Amino acid sequence: MKRPAVFFAFIVSLVLELFLFGGVAPFSVAAEAKSRTEALEAAAERLVQIVDEEELSQLFGLLEKMKDAGLSWNGEITVPRSGIVACKTPDQLYVLWGMYALDVTYANLFGKKIEEILAARMELEERIGYPRDLPIPRLKDNSDHDAKKKGAIAYLRMMIEESKKNPVLLNTFLGGFYGSTLELFYLFSKLGIAAGVTPEFVELVDVHLPQLRITFDMLDACSGDGELAQLLDVENRKAVVTSIMTIVKEKMGNITEEDLRNILAIVETVRNPLVAPCN
Repeated sequence: MKRPAVFFAFIVSLVLELFLFGGVAPFSVAAEAKSRTEALEAAAERLVQIVDEEELSQLFGLLEKMKDAGLSWNGEITVPRSGIVACKTPDQLYVLWGMYALDVTYANLFGKKIEEILAARMELEERIGYPRDLPIPRLKDNSDHDAKKKGAIAYLRMMIEESKKNPVLLNTFLGGFYGSTLELFYLFSKLGIAAGVTPEFVELVDVHLPQLRITFDMLDACSGDGELAQLLDVENRKAVVTSIMTIVKEKMGNITEEDLRNILAIVETVRNPLVAPCN
């Protein structure tokens, strides 16, 4: 039985990149390198099973429910555009990559400029060694909605395929989706507390429960390999996702401002160090 999935923020950010834009240390022992390659391939294959194209095709337009819920733009609560990247570890940068992706989607939804966000993420990508020679599918400026959707799905598939031989891509994909999930529920909590918990807002949160489920599934896909799981489930990512998911599931249809404050406390524990300025 197929599950609905919520990759909207991740996908829209990739779509925008299709328009605007056409490290891990090597191992000294060959056997160890081979083992890592095999682990990467196995992890990528499991991700292929999780990332279902039929599920992805259902996503476009879902985040627009933010407007239906009466939420609005607040640039002050998004990730800072400068001064936070230089002092972060690679693992933190992978998560920030996804947080910027969510902010791109949020800004685009409300017609705000995204150039500064994309520039900040480009700086981040330089630091993690994000490859620039990927076979990125290109879109025409007049591409219709269906073409954009297909192009974004193709990008995602390409990213997973290339991650079989590039740990940076695998880390960016998994850390990035985790980051976009954190940022999504951070915005929901901050904006929901400010605007008030209406029935429309409750529905908005409910329909994004699959975002948490699939984030957990992605991280769990690598749990069979102890070394890879240790690399990718850094800083208890699965535990953080599970804590948020438990609140949303238990209060399905009845989420309250207190619940939002509890979610916000969970997210801020992780998010605050990520957005802290560098000295």
